[in-house]
Amino acid sequence: MNASHWRSTDGSGGPDNLLSGCAPRTGSDALPTNLPQSAQASLLKKRRVIDFPGVPHYVTFSTYQRRQFLAPERTKSIVVESLQMCLQNHRATCHGFVVMPDHVHAILSIDPTSKIASFLQPWKKTSSYRIGQFYKQEFSTYRAHCPRDCPIWQAKYYSYLIESDEKLSEKLDYMHNNPVVAGLTRNYLDWNWSSAPFYAEGKSVGVTITP
Repeated sequence: MNASHWRSTDGSGGPDNLLSGCAPRTGSDALPTNLPQSAQASLLKKRRVIDFPGVPHYVTFSTYQRRQFLAPERTKSIVVESLQMCLQNHRATCHGFVVMPDHVHAILSIDPTSKIASFLQPWKKTSSYRIGQFYKQEFSTYRAHCPRDCPIWQAKYYSYLIESDEKLSEKLDYMHNNPVVAGLTRNYLDWNWSSAPFYAEGKSVGVTITP
């Protein structure tokens, strides 16, 4: 195993802790946190996603059974790389994002002729395949923990339309502070998998950000 690829950013201690069973939550997202997973899944199924041309979507999607598949640095980087590829291929813009060990938040504007689902599907599909390949190559007993029908991502996602600059700023602040609230870092600018360094210091974050 390549230790530099495997290095975890959340203190989880190694691959066995990440892949066996259901990992603990590392931060809140847009769904109620006091509900069991079955209830959260049911809630996602009932949500109706509405698309309005030109209105950004605040989206959230989680790893399968909240397992911390994104704890290794390399897997978070895969999510970021896949996002950038999809932005280029689907005429979309990203206003902000954060990748956490078990979920992802992003604010996206989609081409007026498309729907948010048409963007998220290839983003999740591409990153899922590459993350699965990473685990199979770097962790020899991956299949013992994750059978062939075990996905990387939960099937559903949450989408919220952002209809004001105030709400956009609120969601950006929430996303950028997510790693601090989750106890993953003391300074939100030290988290390498979010758009915070772009907004605060104008630094490249691996994704083209549109303020």
